[in-house]
Amino acid sequence: MHLPALPPNTGNKIRLLGQNKDIANSHDKGFLLQELFNSNIQSPIPLGFLNQFDYYKTFFEIHFENYEYHYNRNGNKPEINIPDYPSMAIINSDITNFDFQINLEYKKKVNNWIKRSDTQSCSYTWWQVHSTKDNYPIGIGLPAAIMEQYPLLLLEEAKLESSKFYINSDSYDTFIENEFIIPSEQALRDDFIEEWITLFHNE
Repeated sequence: MHLPALPPNTGNKIRLLGQNKDIANSHDKGFLLQELFNSNIQSPIPLGFLNQFDYYKTFFEIHFENYEYHYNRNGNKPEINIPDYPSMAIINSDITNFDFQINLEYKKKVNNWIKRSDTQSCSYTWWQVHSTKDNYPIGIGLPAAIMEQYPLLLLEEAKLESSKFYINSDSYDTFIENEFIIPSEQALRDDFIEEWITLFHNE
């Protein structure tokens, strides 16, 4: 099996592990089969799968000037297709009334805003909003007394930094369940895939 030839990029990484079901399961452990960093190979890259394992863990990421693509899979051999940069139009970049259009099919999204300090302290506040494809939270806010005491929390001054779109993943509801309800050791699965693209907004 081969990884497709990589387009020109600013950085990339692939990590391939093998694991058997009778070994203690973890999403970040296994037998390391292959690891490549910042490969400049312009032809398909052979991947070192061995038949002695029950399943594999594949981690792939590639970075471009204004976006990046990630692919994580537990299970069978991966099918990696690097997407083109999607067209995204920001209609309203405010965290409380965020609205946009994008020519990309996806399952859920994560949008990030940042409010940097006006001083030399290098401090900042980072807001991360998870939501379904068709809905965005309403009524985001904090009590005025808190925002007066901690000006870095002022929502209206936060700037949209990035948007992550999950092309392949569990649903938003399953994410909430795994993140806050099911203990992490029970949430581990032998068959799992997560694929996303992150766009960086430079205002």
